[in-house]
Amino acid sequence: MLNGRREGAGGDVLAWAICGALFLATVLNYMDRQTLSMAAPLIQRELALNNAQIGILFSAFFYTYGLMQAVTGWILDRVSVRWGYAVSVFFWSAAGALTGLIGNFGQLFGCRLLLGVGEAANWPAALRTVARVMPPDKRSLANGIFNSGASAGAVITPPLVVYLSMKSGWRTAFVAIGALGILWVILWLAMTSKAPALARDSREAARRNINESGTADLLSTWPQILSSSRFWGLLVASICGNPCYYFYSTWLATYFVQKRAMHFNTQLGTVMLVAYVALGLGSALGGLPVFWLTRRGWTIYRSRKAALMFISAMTLPAMIVPYTRTFSVVLAIIIIVTAGMGAWIANYISAMQDLSPRNVASVAGTIGCFGAFAGALGMWLVGVVSSTSYGFAPVFIALGLLPVVASLGIIVPRSPALKQLEASR
Repeated sequence: MLNGRREGAGGDVLAWAICGALFLATVLNYMDRQTLSMAAPLIQRELALNNAQIGILFSAFFYTYGLMQAVTGWILDRVSVRWGYAVSVFFWSAAGALTGLIGNFGQLFGCRLLLGVGEAANWPAALRTVARVMPPDKRSLANGIFNSGASAGAVITPPLVVYLSMKSGWRTAFVAIGALGILWVILWLAMTSKAPALARDSREAARRNINESGTADLLSTWPQILSSSRFWGLLVASICGNPCYYFYSTWLATYFVQKRAMHFNTQLGTVMLVAYVALGLGSALGGLPVFWLTRRGWTIYRSRKAALMFISAMTLPAMIVPYTRTFSVVLAIIIIVTAGMGAWIANYISAMQDLSPRNVASVAGTIGCFGAFAGALGMWLVGVVSSTSYGFAPVFIALGLLPVVASLGIIVPRSPALKQLEASR
């Protein structure tokens, strides 16, 4: 569907190859943002930084990342997504590589702000690209594949940064990972030269896609989008779902160390690897139920509702983690819950794509902006709550319930016009 319609086996191969490139970009996205976390002890010692300054550096990324998602999304809906994505990856890769050349706290803080600006475009650009090259019934699967790059990046970064830092110094790690992003840009531009839907103006491509598919674009303007219950439901889903995803990406290791008496060694690394693999597999395979059900005559929206109901149920066992003594049972629950969380993300971002074909990137950026700030607030609240006598118990109860609330936000009642659109797909 590279040109708004199916183009045979060749087009399908190119579409899935482009999806693979999106996966690699997302891997690099997470590698660039996590390099500082791994190299922080070395940087702190060399630059004589205290813990408060390190905390400021960690938070700096999220400020520009959240704010710029809405801005970059709006831009990507109005330019060639092929070139827009390339510029974004080049920008954040350059910011990451530049970090290896800094000499003081202020320069490092500036690099983190720039990294957030560049990386903010990844999800809006990737969602826009999938919407251009994939038909609706394959988008959940394609979204899950590229989004699993986040988990892959989280798995790859720690050993790679440690190896490079020990071999050639922490600065080399930033420069090397940044250089990989520059190579990706070259690959991307070469690959997408034969994808006209990405090379021409994105809004015009969306217009042609709508006309050729015979589907009316009922939410083509922002006043229509803002008056839609689906938009506000997705906003609720983002605010409730993103903090859960962020928890498993950032706080899980700390929980195991503080509450499960694990040492910071290879055992913890193995446990985290298992959790991240489950998260990645859940994301990569989360679109299969939708794909399978649509092949049996279900509509896209009915299939996604069924998938979200099942996936939400997978996260409920998180509520009993603090009260479970046997570690093997805890790990089994974490595997199920993280797989469910990955699958939820795959279907959630697909639902964003369906809201307005002409404004995929700007819708994703706007909703993602609120989700990013909610995630940042949530990570702070985890620290506050877990420091009380209640520990992590309230946190895991929220981790079990919030995905259910988030799913209900996606499965809200529709207006008659949107019900008509759903019935046609």
